[in-house]
Amino acid sequence: LKNDPAFTVSVADSNSFYFLATNLDPAHTTLFQDVRTRQALAYALDRQSVVDNLLLGYGVVAQGSQPMLSIAYAPDRIDTHYTYNPEKAKQLLAEAGWKDSDGDGVVELDGQKLAFSLVYGGGEAFWDQLAAYTQEAYAAIGVEMTLNPVDFSTVLLPIVVGSPPTYDYEMLGTSFGWDFSGDQSGMFGTAGYEVGFNFMKYSNPE
Repeated sequence: LKNDPAFTVSVADSNSFYFLATNLDPAHTTLFQDVRTRQALAYALDRQSVVDNLLLGYGVVAQGSQPMLSIAYAPDRIDTHYTYNPEKAKQLLAEAGWKDSDGDGVVELDGQKLAFSLVYGGGEAFWDQLAAYTQEAYAAIGVEMTLNPVDFSTVLLPIVVGSPPTYDYEMLGTSFGWDFSGDQSGMFGTAGYEVGFNFMKYSNPE
């Protein structure tokens, strides 16, 4: 469209973001309880490469969960930035007790392998490409992730906003759009579980 003189193309920021959610409810999985495990999965991904190559530059690597248009957007006040660092990812997994004891390329802890599935809406080029890349990046640090592309409306949505939600997943990939207020308690507040959008069951008293 930019190359067509009949059109004027304006690119604007939005409050939408793509994210990978880990299920912290031990009734569904116990793999992600240690924060170091979750941090390792973040350091394993080259998110700038995702922006450059999959979004063709039409995106920004998130620093924290606030979108750029939010009144609470303040990346300079965030201490930890998850820049691509697979060696740090491996170090964090080791600190959390994960070790490839049998030499099969997948780390394990107390007899349980760090292996899980990613549920996401299949058929959309971006998500299919992101899922494939994530699987490859995780394999490089000793994590086995299988891909479970599903229909967004009939399978994925009931997991997080069904009546009641099933929360039946290990890792889930989706997108979301915030308002401008900066209030994210619906997703990250403890009270947001089962009656809000905290389908990860994230709960941090601090």
